[in-house]
Amino acid sequence: MTNKESHIVFIGIGGIGMSALARHFLHRAVPVFGFDRTRTPLTEALEKEGAIVCYNDDVNAYPGWSADETTVIYTQVKYKNLLLDLWSWSKSMAAGPHH
Repeated sequence: MTNKESHIVFIGIGGIGMSALARHFLHRAVPVFGFDRTRTPLTEALEKEGAIVCYNDDVNAYPGWSADETTVIYTQVKYKNLLLDLWSWSKSMAAGPHH
C-alpha cells in the first residue's frame, strides 16, 4: 500500500462501480469516506462495513485526513463545487500548516 492509499475518498460512493471499489478498500482495512446525494441500500451497507458517508456538500464532514495520505476517486464532475472545495483544501494542506 502506498502512502496515498492510507485513506480513500469517493465522490459519488453510492454508484454500483464506486461502491464496489469502496468495498474493496474497506476489505483491505483502508479507511473510506464518501459523498453521495442519496442514501441507498448500497450506501447504508457501506456504512455498516465501516465507511463514513456524507449526503450533503458539507466539507466540514470530511474526517480531516492529510492530502499526502489520501486519494480522491470520482467518475463524474456533477459535484463541481465540492470537488473545487476538496481541491482547494488539498492545495492548502500541501502548502504546509497555517498558523
